[in-house]
Amino acid sequence: MDHRDLLLKITRDMARVWDLDRLLQMIVDAALRIVPSATKCVIHLLAPDGDVLVARVCSTPSPLHQQATGIPADKGIAGRALRLRSVVRVGNVEQDPDFVALDSGPDLRSLLVAPLCVGDIPLGTLSLSSDQVDAFSGEEQEYTCTLAAQAAVAIQQANLMVEAITERERSDAIIESISEGLVILNSERRIVRVNAALCRMLGITADDLSLPREIGESKLFQLLLDPSAGTIVGPYEVELPLPNGGIATFRVTASGLKPPGSGEVYVVQDATADRMTAEARSLFISQMSHELRTPLQHILGFISLITDVGDLAGSDYRRFLSHIEDETHHLARLVDDLVELSRIETGRFSIYMERVRLDDLVVQITNRLASRAHLKGLKLKTTPSPEPIWCLTDPLRVEQVLTNLVENACKYAPSNSTVRIALTCDSADATVQVHDNGPGIPREKMPHIFAAFYQVDRGTRSPGMGLGLYISQEIIRALGGDIWAESKEGVGSIFSFRLPRLSE
Repeated sequence: MDHRDLLLKITRDMARVWDLDRLLQMIVDAALRIVPSATKCVIHLLAPDGDVLVARVCSTPSPLHQQATGIPADKGIAGRALRLRSVVRVGNVEQDPDFVALDSGPDLRSLLVAPLCVGDIPLGTLSLSSDQVDAFSGEEQEYTCTLAAQAAVAIQQANLMVEAITERERSDAIIESISEGLVILNSERRIVRVNAALCRMLGITADDLSLPREIGESKLFQLLLDPSAGTIVGPYEVELPLPNGGIATFRVTASGLKPPGSGEVYVVQDATADRMTAEARSLFISQMSHELRTPLQHILGFISLITDVGDLAGSDYRRFLSHIEDETHHLARLVDDLVELSRIETGRFSIYMERVRLDDLVVQITNRLASRAHLKGLKLKTTPSPEPIWCLTDPLRVEQVLTNLVENACKYAPSNSTVRIALTCDSADATVQVHDNGPGIPREKMPHIFAAFYQVDRGTRSPGMGLGLYISQEIIRALGGDIWAESKEGVGSIFSFRLPRLSE
């Protein structure tokens, strides 16, 4: 093949290669084919600081090449080629005052060094050497110059591709590390990119999407983005049905960032918890004022009756005092819950651990609660443990949790029914369960029942502020255990907590 045809083919081949290492090896192989007088070829590229030439590819093994030895970019014959921006041909290196050992052995006699430059931007050098004096012809020098010019363009393109890929990978890593959902649109408002956080929020997978796509091709994205129509800058909220059947609230903000091509970036946040918390706190304030006002009104009413009616019978007097006592206890429990909440949120929650026989403790607590249950027409039944169960725990905190669970069960259990308390264990843990056959809890409410201020509407209004289960959860966690619930509407609920067991 004619040398010019060979150069043309090599140029075309180089234009299709984007991997830099593969490209450099291709250039070395091509140089040895075009310049058959050469016995060795080396490519040096400038280091990022531009001051040092580093050997990247060598046609034959070399200790210097293997060590990626750097040489000053302004020294030697290579430095001269870079300064002159032209090929330097040296017939006998021993007679050249600029010669320094670049990447050569003792048999080096003649050199062709071509600068690899794109315009005024130097990239490195292409060096061909021979063990013969005056080995290279003027024609070979011309071929080397042409190859070096084409190689420099290909190297720059490969470098740009590497930079683009690196930047893309960096951008991808940043996008995927963001906890908020991202939707990126192009200038035609077609969806071109979403991140994993958004997929998790919407309950979809990347395989469910085929990007790019029109917003209108997806009902979910149409509901999510169409309210903005590209005109709303501030955040707005939308409620969306999710594939799992749930409803979620999302806060969408049209970001000021503009991707290439003047598209749009939307930031999506799951505002469901925020909305629920805001609604719960609003409800809490309303309920708190009601819950505190009601017992106070009752207390004041009974005190007024005692004060205004001077000749109360002894039985009426005792009954009024009993009502006052009950309302005072209820008020005290509300205040205690608020104090516990404050301690939990400020990190002043106290636990005092001791060695406790849990089976005896559960029986004692159940016996104390049995009289209250009896007044409501309920029975408490405890399944005794067949063996002693010892735990390192806080007995007062365990009583607080179990009392809350039993009282909750008694609130919702129908009259003349039985609330069952069971204690089981294995080699590692002890589990306490409270069973009731009340109305049960709707499935969609179950994930929220341990949240602060949350109350489930189970057909009847329950006194309280929705703090009992939240406080119980924090106590059990502090004791090193777990707490959970199972429920089926129309059947009842089981609330359980597990504590680490001591080996006897």
